[in-house]
Amino acid sequence: MRHPSPHPARQHDQHSTRSAGRRRPRGFTIVELLAVIGTITVLLGLLMAGLQAARRSGRSTVEMNQLRQLHMASTAYTGSNADRFMPGYLSDEVQSRWRLRYKYEGGGRVASRLARYYPWRLLSYVDWSYETMLGYSPNSEIVEEVPRNGDQNTISAGGIEVSDNPWFGYNAYYVGGWWEINANNNPSMKYANGTWDQTAGSGEIIPTSGKLVLQTEGRATDPTTLVLFAGATRRDPGVFREDTEFAPGAPWATPHRLADTLVWDISINARQPAPEAGFATVVFGQGSVFESPDPGPVLFGQGTGISIRVFVPEAIPYRRLASTVSLVNVGGNTEAVSIGDLTDQRRWINAAHDGIQTPRDFSHTEN
Repeated sequence: MRHPSPHPARQHDQHSTRSAGRRRPRGFTIVELLAVIGTITVLLGLLMAGLQAARRSGRSTVEMNQLRQLHMASTAYTGSNADRFMPGYLSDEVQSRWRLRYKYEGGGRVASRLARYYPWRLLSYVDWSYETMLGYSPNSEIVEEVPRNGDQNTISAGGIEVSDNPWFGYNAYYVGGWWEINANNNPSMKYANGTWDQTAGSGEIIPTSGKLVLQTEGRATDPTTLVLFAGATRRDPGVFREDTEFAPGAPWATPHRLADTLVWDISINARQPAPEAGFATVVFGQGSVFESPDPGPVLFGQGTGISIRVFVPEAIPYRRLASTVSLVNVGGNTEAVSIGDLTDQRRWINAAHDGIQTPRDFSHTEN
């Protein structure tokens, strides 16, 4: 015979308690939720930073590869032209006087307007790789818009993009030369007769004319540092806190001093009043930084804390990725350098190695 449980009420209470516990699971507290959300946010931030760094690294690798292609093409060009560097600029009149003709990939003559700068001179040497000229553009269709054939009267938007807005600028003033018709109606290379003070081993100062524009690689004092191509863009006067990745490129790049004109320099914001001279020089890396009390509106930003002050309209070195300028030197080595390093005139002008001034201050007359 089964006997009833001595404590039926207690058993019922225990069963009810266990059932209630199963029905009401314990949830997260506010503090625990905030901690989880914070952890997820930090992890997402790290992930995004890693992805951005990987993307920049990938883009930088692509830039360096394209610069190597340009160097190889330039070397092939010099090999086909008595070991002389290609001209950096040829006016329409000079092209006509020298009877120069440049061809499209599929045939037909390129208009003189499109052949002023280097791209259409070099395209055949890069196997008509239009990506080498325009691969930076966010417009994925732009390469297909470049004409493959035409005649001397064809000046299409795609042709102008290649001519005027390539990925990298040539050191056109000081390598190969900038050619125009002079006052005597003859083709003339800019700065061909510029004068500057050279120093001899004894310390003697020797007034020198010419020797400013490098014509052959064999005459380069240090081909491993002399710029051949570099990231570049056009700028009007103003202050630019660099930069956006997709700004239009330029077919030439200019040192911070062109002849005896200050073209651009580095600047930082400063709250204190400016000195009477207008600027105070502060050492920054291998270059100099200029402090200004009112640098004007910030037009572009990458958070580098450094701005570029442009004094005259020109094509200047451009930090397309991160805080460095991608370039290839005359000797073929690629680099990513700070903008401060490019205020050293020896990076641009072969003669600057022998000038009496400090490397940053090297200058010369126009003619």
